[in-house]
Amino acid sequence: MKQIILSDFDGTIILKDSALYILERYGSGNWRKYDDQLLKGEISLEECLSKQFSSINVTQADIIHVLDGKIAFRPNFKNFVLSCEKFQIPLVIVSAGLDFVIDHFLSKIDISYPIPIISGVPKYNLKGLSFDFPKLKHKYSKNFKEDLVIQYQVKGYSVIYIGDGSGDFHAAKRADIVYAVKDSALARICSENEISFHSFLDFASIIQYLRTP
Repeated sequence: MKQIILSDFDGTIILKDSALYILERYGSGNWRKYDDQLLKGEISLEECLSKQFSSINVTQADIIHVLDGKIAFRPNFKNFVLSCEKFQIPLVIVSAGLDFVIDHFLSKIDISYPIPIISGVPKYNLKGLSFDFPKLKHKYSKNFKEDLVIQYQVKGYSVIYIGDGSGDFHAAKRADIVYAVKDSALARICSENEISFHSFLDFASIIQYLRTP
């Protein structure tokens, strides 16, 4: 069966959660309460991010400036991309973070393999940021990450999902193979719900899987 890899970005491909860093630096009010509501299933991932960033009134240039020098890629990510290219396995980044942040940091590594980015598109208004998220195509999807897993499975793909956060859980639950960052929220929630997964800290372990016949 043909395979595809869907990967989260913040805390997964990069070691630091850039969205969390921006919220901690510029967020106002009790924005953390929305994380609790997300965990309890009271709001969707899309609603959580929209509410949290609604008070962030900082330019894209300022966000990039404050993140530069603070973001590092997880070890062997570039080699992982090269392995995806070698074995012709599509890699898609599916993120609840800021698309322009992802574009900026991916441009810093020398890779030619095309990596589509599926995320909310941020828009500035008078109060702060809002997002346009991909529309769900399947009525049982909890969020756009899970919806994308289903879309590819319907097309006949075996989906490998890589993530670290609570927002990745529904996608991981649907995926055929799951890699969760060791000791992450995703690893904990998968364990609590008896969802099979592989833990990792370095993309080298996923490269090894891709090399296995």
